Amino acid sequence: MELGEILRLKPGLEKTRRREAGTILLTGSPADRHLKRVEHRFFSARLYEIRISYRIDRLPQGAVGLLAQLKDAYGPPRLDREEDFDREHGDLSRWGTVWEDAQTRLVLLERHYVHDAHVLIALTLTMTDQELARRYDAAQEEQARRKWCKVPIPTPERRPVAKTEAPSDASR
Repeated sequence: MELGEILRLKPGLEKTRRREAGTILLTGSPADRHLKRVEHRFFSARLYEIRISYRIDRLPQGAVGLLAQLKDAYGPPRLDREEDFDREHGDLSRWGTVWEDAQTRLVLLERHYVHDAHVLIALTLTMTDQELARRYDAAQEEQARRKWCKVPIPTPERRPVAKTEAPSDASR
């Protein structure tokens, strides 16, 4: 789906653009009471990822119920409730369930974390176009490479000038 098409369908989405990576993020607060937030990520004006954040307290049977619905819709996952810890972001625990084929990757992530002395649960479903995600990753790597090329580092052909040497001494 193209960027212009989704903007026509959902004109109220909040738009964030990262010029360096060529990405655009559209964020909306849906009217559906089960959903907290929906993000549409674009690369080169094409939708490559949708991230849906759920209100776990409003889901019938919580995360378990959503997981059962997804298994009914998409079949058995490639990874089922793989445990993964992310201490950097303050996670107490996190589980991921992954469905994947050549074109699409779906990840249901359940995070338990502490915020303001309360244990909270975040439930997010991410749907990614594999080919566009590979292009995005390649563009990110190229951008990082270009940034590193701008960092001055000594190479064997160009010996750095020592602080005690005069510039004319270094050229001899």
